[in-house]
Formats: sequence, C-alpha cells, structure tokens
Amino acid sequence: MILEKLLSVFKNKKDPKQIMKEKDLRINATIISSDVILFQVNEKLLENQSILVIKKSIAEQSPLLKPIFNLVGVTEVFINDNTMRVKCSANCDLEAIAKKVGNIIRNAWGQEMIPQSLLEEVKNSNSSISIKDDYPILQTDLGREIKRLLSESIAPGLASHGGSVELVDIIGGMVHLKFLGGCQGCSQVSSTVKYGVEKILKEKFPVLKGIIDVTDHTRGENPYYK
Repeated sequence: MILEKLLSVFKNKKDPKQIMKEKDLRINATIISSDVILFQVNEKLLENQSILVIKKSIAEQSPLLKPIFNLVGVTEVFINDNTMRVKCSANCDLEAIAKKVGNIIRNAWGQEMIPQSLLEEVKNSNSSISIKDDYPILQTDLGREIKRLLSESIAPGLASHGGSVELVDIIGGMVHLKFLGGCQGCSQVSSTVKYGVEKILKEKFPVLKGIIDVTDHTRGENPYYK
C-alpha cells in the first residue's frame, strides 16, 4: 500500500519543463452570448479533432471535462484544436464560470486531457460526442451552405496567399472561423474578415450577424503579411 502511494506521487509529479510551459500558457475567455463563453488557448487542447460533449457521464473520463461539468450550470462543451466553447444554462454567472474554467485548464495541463480511449470509444458508438464534421450544427442546411460558399467563393482567394479557412461553429448567428496557412498571423486578416469574408457571408445569408475569428494568430509560422 505504501509503495503504491509512493509510485502514485511520482507518477503524477510534473516535469520541470512542463511546469515552465504551464507558466507560459495563455488563456483568453470571451463571453460571446448570454449563455456561451469562448476560450482561446495558445496551445492545442485537442490535436486535429473537434469534440462535442453534452453528457456529464461522458465527461467523467476526462481530467479536463469532468471538473468543468461539475460546475453548476454547464450544459455543453465543444473543443476544436486550441479553442473551447462552454455553454451554460440561463441566469448563470458567466464571468465566475470563465475564471473557474481557466483554472481547470491550467490544472489539467500536462495530463492527457481528452483520453485517447474516450476518442476510440466514440468512433464506435452513438454517444453524445461528435468528431469533426459530425458536429450537428455543421450538418444543418445552413452549415453545409456556409461551407460550400467558403470553399467555392472564399478559399480560392485565400489560397493565392497560401492560406485557407475552416468553419468551426455557428452560435447565435455568429460564424466562428479558423484561418490557416498564410492567413494565420497575417497582419491583414482582420480587414479580410471584416470587409471580405463577413460581407460575402452576410449578403448571402442575411440571418447571420457576423464572424468571430477563433484563430490563434500568435502561432502563425508563415503569414503572408507580417
């Protein structure tokens, strides 16, 4: 028993390099609607996948998701690369939840935050998690039409600058986009979004209110305009 406890302590002890990386972790929380908080992290939360969790029982398997779902009012968590969206029930104190979730991310850092075993389980089940394009909102008629417009009308222009764009989410009429390649870190991307992409999308889909750029532009390795 004593040996097991000692082994557990050493197993959970964080490497000094990991502790230094933890100190460099930057988390930005933005309240984007009356019930949704968007978190942007300067490191990846999930590698090359998107995941939607709406069941607390599923969250039990994750050192990141479990404490988030233990917060009163949290009903849904969506993670895509280095962004996370937390949805809450009505009348929640979103500012308080944002602070708590930020601390949870830091405390979970250095662990396998979304266990691979959980992702493998999802691939073979009809659980409440969606990966990549299975995310429900992206499979609506509106989601498919936006993706088609991005691909046919916007992507070619971005590609000429070595860039590309992905549809991440649609919340309350706001389209969440991630820019890649030459667009990531580009000094002109805000103008491109406001006067180019947003204008085209709103003209085609009047129901839309605007665009939220969820790209981590600090990590751009080859921006077209520096």
